[in-house]
Amino acid sequence: MSDKLLFILVHEKTYPLQMLLGVQFGLSQGRVNIWGHRLLPILQQALARMQCTPERDGAQVQSSALAQAGGADLVIDGTERRRQRPSDAQAQRNQYSGKKTHTDKNIILVNRHSQKVVYLSQTNLGKKHDKRMAEDAQIVYPLNATLGKDTGFQGDEPLGVVAWQPKKKTKGQDLNGADLAVNHLLASVRIVVEQSLAGVKRYRIVKDVLRNTKPGLSDLVMEVACALHNLRVEFRHPIPTFDIFAVITYSE
Repeated sequence: MSDKLLFILVHEKTYPLQMLLGVQFGLSQGRVNIWGHRLLPILQQALARMQCTPERDGAQVQSSALAQAGGADLVIDGTERRRQRPSDAQAQRNQYSGKKTHTDKNIILVNRHSQKVVYLSQTNLGKKHDKRMAEDAQIVYPLNATLGKDTGFQGDEPLGVVAWQPKKKTKGQDLNGADLAVNHLLASVRIVVEQSLAGVKRYRIVKDVLRNTKPGLSDLVMEVACALHNLRVEFRHPIPTFDIFAVITYSE
């Protein structure tokens, strides 16, 4: 069991070529592929039983313990992950992000107090706008929650939420000194979401170009990476008492 856990964690953290991972664990390239697809859902189930996985249903954010830990002080942001260029012309257009690459996109909610990922949207095509993704997610926030946004979510005003975002410069006019000072202050508060995304993307499988095009895999690896980030944050303070091997055995 410990070898299987090490295998799938090394796969998620370093995302090497299957041939190289096979050399490390004494497996053929084909067996590496089989075990990767077999163990990844088990790891996801184990993390879910530890209550580390973010919410995937926007309606459940309202009652989420992750959202309310320390107070419902939330920050939303979009994140893109590179993937191989599709061979189909229409798929190329759908996944072209406008940044000379083809991507998958998610939006995430982060609790500013715990620095954990509270909510992860379904994986969308790279060309989809952050605001449209937030509207489609239909997130229900805790009552009187605060929500930090960047200018990509301008116009998205959820009910019952105290929202804040930097002031956007209008065409032909620069921001005055007071607006710049406020924007600088808000950026220092909002930086927590960037730090959490950096924690999620410690796992190379969501940072490097995704080479596996199996349907649903891109969404699964992002959920697992967010859950592993939440688990790592949980281990900082206080240290949990659960037994990961017992949870994985129960899940399998």
